Amino acid sequence: MKKWATEKGCEYVALASPATKEGVHEYYEGMGYEKWGYVIEKELE
Repeated sequence: MKKWATEKGCEYVALASPATKEGVHEYYEGMGYEKWGYVIEKELE
């Protein structure tokens, strides 16, 4: 993904993961990703 994004001229890669998936967060943080935001969503009915 990093190579593809770089080739496309992207400066950042952002990933989304449910708040309950702490193991996933730890994995990506171990790969150098940083938590930088908070997402709030609501399903449209």
